Amino acid sequence: MRHVLTVTAACVLLSACGGSGGGGSTYLGINDYALLALDDSDADGVVSSAFQGVASGNASEAGGMVPTSAASDLSLARSNQLLRGNFPEITSGARASESATVDCADGGSKSASISVDENANSGTMSLTFNQCNQYDTLRDGGMTMTFSGLGDTSSDMQVMFSDMKTTEGGETDVMDGDFRIVSSSDGNTHTSTMTSGRLNMVSDTLGNTVISNMSMVHVINLADDSYSLNISYDLASDELNGRVNVATPLTMQYGASESYPVTGQMVISGAGGSSISLDANTGDLSTVLQTVFNGASTTAETVAWSSIDNGDLVAVGGF
Repeated sequence: MRHVLTVTAACVLLSACGGSGGGGSTYLGINDYALLALDDSDADGVVSSAFQGVASGNASEAGGMVPTSAASDLSLARSNQLLRGNFPEITSGARASESATVDCADGGSKSASISVDENANSGTMSLTFNQCNQYDTLRDGGMTMTFSGLGDTSSDMQVMFSDMKTTEGGETDVMDGDFRIVSSSDGNTHTSTMTSGRLNMVSDTLGNTVISNMSMVHVINLADDSYSLNISYDLASDELNGRVNVATPLTMQYGASESYPVTGQMVISGAGGSSISLDANTGDLSTVLQTVFNGASTTAETVAWSSIDNGDLVAVGGF
């Protein structure tokens, strides 16, 4: 599940079951998948998929359109750079609104509209691709970004994908759904909150993946750069052949520049009360206690983080 998603917020989501995406396509919803019965036969694979499903930064694979840094790094200037990378016709400087439609180098077209008050650091930007073929990449669909209060102490960014298709290297990925990142700083801590109602990704090779009911809260202690992470989300995919819930009942606490938590617990829950819990407090930053309950019996073993994580949890911790 190497392509996966940075996750998402608000409510153009499909409610309980499947429904139409923003561009009219139909996507499987979280409840179109049955809860997965968890046991120790493939616990490592389930854990790895759960991490990959929420790994931050990979939404850029939906066309290179989304800033992949943490909310603290988001700025209107970066958004303008993103816009002008595709639309150099739209000039810099304060403005009320601008729009442009241009042909793509190898066929199709792309359009942009932007309404921004650079002095107030707020606005809306929409990008639409119509079979836009250039630089060996074909894009179709669109996205909308809404910004407010993008300053040193607070920021708010919402992104909506609408059937955003990208074909590159013979493979097509589709993103549909939304997410929101809200950031604030009080001088002592910096808090970034990422939320999502629903985000679907469909891949030629991996099928459908959907994340919903996402909340991820990342708090940095500015005095020593230690940080904490709390997450909760539902994940379903064709690769898992089911759905699970992922949550941190005990906050994951990280030292400065550490890839894995010093303390904390993450629990993946499935059918019939089955679960996989990961307890970080082993006394060794490179290992975690993995406990599997299949609904009737429990097995536990200490494993290396690297055996169940391909860098995705590291990416989540760094969001």
